[in-house]
Amino acid sequence: MLLVSCLLAAVLLSGCTTERVVEKIVERNVTVNQYVCFNGSTVSDASRCPSPTASDVCEKIPLSSDYYAFSVRDNCYNSFALSSDPSVCKNIHETSARTSCYSDIAKRDKDVNVCDALGGDDKSTCVSAVARDLGDVKICEKLSGSQKDDCYSSLASGLQDSSICDKISAASTRDNCYSSVVWYTDDPALCAKMLSQYNKDSCYSSVAGYTHDKSLCDKIVSSTTQDSCKSS
Repeated sequence: MLLVSCLLAAVLLSGCTTERVVEKIVERNVTVNQYVCFNGSTVSDASRCPSPTASDVCEKIPLSSDYYAFSVRDNCYNSFALSSDPSVCKNIHETSARTSCYSDIAKRDKDVNVCDALGGDDKSTCVSAVARDLGDVKICEKLSGSQKDDCYSSLASGLQDSSICDKISAASTRDNCYSSVVWYTDDPALCAKMLSQYNKDSCYSSVAGYTHDKSLCDKIVSSTTQDSCKSS
């Protein structure tokens, strides 16, 4: 191809005719390469082949009852979605992989609205992932009810910020949120904020074990748990 271009330039500069170029090409036995594109078309320049789409590539991966076959095709769709076309995520067969596809794009683009392509718990998972990745508690407000509570809990755990737990409506979820933060902070003050006495006792016992502060065992109401705390 380069040789043909050079010959053409030489002819134009010398004032030769186009017919002469053809003669020179024939005389010199120049071969023009032909490239076969994925769609069967031929071009002289490989860069002119059209870009393949997910349908062109992924749907040619044979499927069977074997889960691995679906996984390979799903990974193919995921690659196309992340590199060029986010809408391809919808073609992913496995539910959690499809949710992860949208979540990864939403986090990359810092756009929680990408999660709107999902519904129910899948959307909640996506929104929570974005909120946690961006560290933005306001993103959880896109959800409602238990899904919002779960988002707050996930974010609080990720940021190790108990103040986010305070936003949770359901007492059991709020207690679990405090517990997850305690795991990182060893802060016994969070145990006192729990509503369930059982959770409080378990919390004090855990922190006493982490910090080797046996005085915390005295805050435990259950005699069985208290005795276990002091003897451990």
